Amino acid sequence: MTNKTREDSWQENDDLVLAQTVISHIRTGGTQLAAFEVAAEKLKRTAAACGFRWNSTVRKGYEREIREVKLNRSNKKVKAAEAEQHVYVSVTRDSTLSSINSFDEAMSTIINISKSQLGEFQKLIEENALLKKEVVKLKEQIESLKTPETTAKEDMQAFLNIMERARGLTHQ
Repeated sequence: MTNKTREDSWQENDDLVLAQTVISHIRTGGTQLAAFEVAAEKLKRTAAACGFRWNSTVRKGYEREIREVKLNRSNKKVKAAEAEQHVYVSVTRDSTLSSINSFDEAMSTIINISKSQLGEFQKLIEENALLKKEVVKLKEQIESLKTPETTAKEDMQAFLNIMERARGLTHQ
């Protein structure tokens, strides 16, 4: 009996392309599903086939690399968050830029901005209440515009619904 290989069997080079694609996506914060789509195009296979191959065979050989890539990505996120904490607030009331030299100045600026935002928020709440009242008035106007035919049609439908329920009760 001769040992036959399938024409579409996975080659070592295919596994390498798949691994490089998936690890690259992990490194850049992409998803494995997206990586399978990209690998599928490169390898002329389906994304499902790439996902199956990755999870069943290839991933096992790259556990260390995956761990390192995820750790590096995590470290970059921590460094970025730390960098954001060192940003200086530099906004004034008239939207011109100025630097804030002390903690008291920073807190004062934050309080002023907060008060301004609170005022804007209160205006929006009042506007929302007025709009709700207007909606209620418009609904009442629409209700008053109903024609006798519309009312009769609605009454007939309600009557038919009641009769249908009564019929259902008598057949029980």
